[in-house]
Amino acid sequence: MSSKTTFKRIALVAVAALMGGLLSVVATPAANAEAPNAKVFSAITAGSTTSTFQVARVGQTFTQYVNVSTGSANWDVASSSVALRVNALWTAVPAGDTANALSTSSGYSISPTLTGVSNATLFTGSTNGGLVGSNAAVGATPAYATLTASSAGIVVGSLTKQNVATISFTPLAGGTYSTLVWSDDLASGTAGVFDAADVSRTFTVVAGTAPTAVKITSVASSVAGLAVGSTTYSDAEGAGYIITLTDSAGRVTIPGVGEALTVAASNGTVSDASLTTADFNTSGQAFVQVYNGAKGLTTLTVTPAGALSGITAVTDSSATFGTAPTVPGTKLYVANTTGVALGAGSSLTSLVGASNTVTFAVGTTLSLRAYASAGEYTAVQINDTSGGLTKRAGTTWSVPVTSGSSTGYGSLSLATTGISAGSTVTVNLSSSSAATHSVAFTAAASAINAASTLHQQLHR
Repeated sequence: MSSKTTFKRIALVAVAALMGGLLSVVATPAANAEAPNAKVFSAITAGSTTSTFQVARVGQTFTQYVNVSTGSANWDVASSSVALRVNALWTAVPAGDTANALSTSSGYSISPTLTGVSNATLFTGSTNGGLVGSNAAVGATPAYATLTASSAGIVVGSLTKQNVATISFTPLAGGTYSTLVWSDDLASGTAGVFDAADVSRTFTVVAGTAPTAVKITSVASSVAGLAVGSTTYSDAEGAGYIITLTDSAGRVTIPGVGEALTVAASNGTVSDASLTTADFNTSGQAFVQVYNGAKGLTTLTVTPAGALSGITAVTDSSATFGTAPTVPGTKLYVANTTGVALGAGSSLTSLVGASNTVTFAVGTTLSLRAYASAGEYTAVQINDTSGGLTKRAGTTWSVPVTSGSSTGYGSLSLATTGISAGSTVTVNLSSSSAATHSVAFTAAASAINAASTLHQQLHR
């Protein structure tokens, strides 16, 4: 195909410049003969990462779902008609990548691999949710995936975040990869050509290179078991640490093949003594806990191993094991009322049992009290259920609380800066054998200005 013919379908205007090592491309409309397809999709969003490498790493395959949401009405689709066409086109690729590029020259691709996914929830009345098609980029035509009705069916309305395809590629250079993903609205445009009427989303992925540094972040400075009389306890009650790696450019990265981190503690048992690729989440974080420690300081040491053995080991000595609970807690109490509202439970000042819910304004610092016999020790467990505080869902740690001799409670301040609306943090109070008093705190959008820094502060 001649250069002139190639650019008849899509005109690609490429501009090479030394701006962060990136190359940019703009797609402009041109003729396409594919039949019109009604616009029924209200949004495109990035779905979960399905590859072994949850963070993009040079030389390793990275795969992520493409999700769509639908409008309020169902849409009837005739047999053999195309119900959906999703396209993908690179808009930014780091300089130095010799395969993923904004070029139609031989050996390059202007799109990542786009693979269609059958979805019986999204499309009903057709076997297995319709017939999927996957088409690689050819010349100036970007990759696209289709969903076709094998028999008459319906695209179901009012659905959110439905998987319809995956984007997959292997980064060959460190830096930012951006992909424009859009669903054609052919009532006002042409298939395979992006225009303003199309529903779209730009997917951005930052690929890291080999790690050069490791960092430890402790989630609490004082920890203890949760059950009364605890001398041993589970890793869900211990000192929690977030482990991250960065490359020479400061980008988040994770271990590759033949790379690992060994983890050891001076006091207590480590939940995971060897961290490899699978231990790191989509934020590039691994999480370990140290538990069953004797009262006093514990030092965590992370030592790069294998192909990472040249990286300097790091330590953290910020966590101390406190006194185990001596009595059960009797209730939880929310001391601040501004930006906080009771959902379920008797009152904010007397939260007992396991079915309590509280809503708080994003950014509000939660001022809590744990009640117990005066002068005794109890403990509170924090469960970052949604990962809004630590960027790792399910992160837990327990904090010792001393009940004041005159007040009958100990205070705990939990700041929520950075948490987003809809995120939940669960607080459990020590009881005779396990946590039976708990409150689920859920963040809600608010104009209240309650900015603070993520910390915990205990005082009598």
